[in-house]
Amino acid sequence: MFYRPCPDMLPPADTDIDDPAMAGAAATLELGEQDLRMLARLAEIAMRLAEKLGAYAEARLTAATIEGAAPLAPREDPTAAFNKMAQTVRRILALRARIAAGLENTRADLIGKRAERREKLHEDYCDVTVSIIDGSVREALAQDRPDLDEEAVERLLGDMSEFLCDATEFDDINRPIGETIARLCKVLGLEPGYCIHDGDGWKIRRAPYVFEKLDFPPPSP
Repeated sequence: MFYRPCPDMLPPADTDIDDPAMAGAAATLELGEQDLRMLARLAEIAMRLAEKLGAYAEARLTAATIEGAAPLAPREDPTAAFNKMAQTVRRILALRARIAAGLENTRADLIGKRAERREKLHEDYCDVTVSIIDGSVREALAQDRPDLDEEAVERLLGDMSEFLCDATEFDDINRPIGETIARLCKVLGLEPGYCIHDGDGWKIRRAPYVFEKLDFPPPSP
C-alpha cells in the first residue's frame, strides 16, 4: 500500500485579520489614544492654573474694595489671566471631545471591517478544507468503487459541503481533515484502510505511481 500525508489546514489567526488599510486604521487609533491621554493631562494642568488664577482674581477684587487698600490700577483686570486660562481649558476639552468622536467612528468602522474579514477568512478556510475533503473522498471512491460513473459520484458527494457543515457528526470544521475523511469513508461504506491515523497525523492511501508499478529486476551481484 502506498500512502501520502494528509496535513491539516490551519484556521486563520487574529494576526491575519488586518489588511494594510485596517492596520493603518489601528495605528491611527493608537496614536489618537495617546493624544487623548496627553490632552487629559494638559486639561488637568490648565484647570489647576485656572483655579489659582481665579483665586487670585477673587482676592485682588476683594482687596480693592477694602478701605485704605490699593485700588485697581487703570486698565487693571484681575480676571484677564483667569479668562484666558478658562478659554484654554474649554479649547482643550473641545479638542479632546472632537478627537474622541473621530476615534470612536474609526474604531466602529475598524471593528465592522475586522468582523467582515474574519468571516470571509473563515469562509475561505472552510471552502478549502471542504475542497480537500471532497477531493480525497472522490479519490477514495475512484480506488474502492471504480464501477461508479461520474453521475453516481456526484449524487453521493453533491451535497457534501452542506452535509459537513450541518450534520451533527461532522459539524466541527476544525477537526483533523483525515479524521473527517475516515468517517465519511465509513459512512459511504468504503474500505476503512483508505485513510488511517499515523502517529500524530493522518495519511491517505494513494494509487502507485507508474514507476512504482514496474517490476525492476534485482541488481546484478
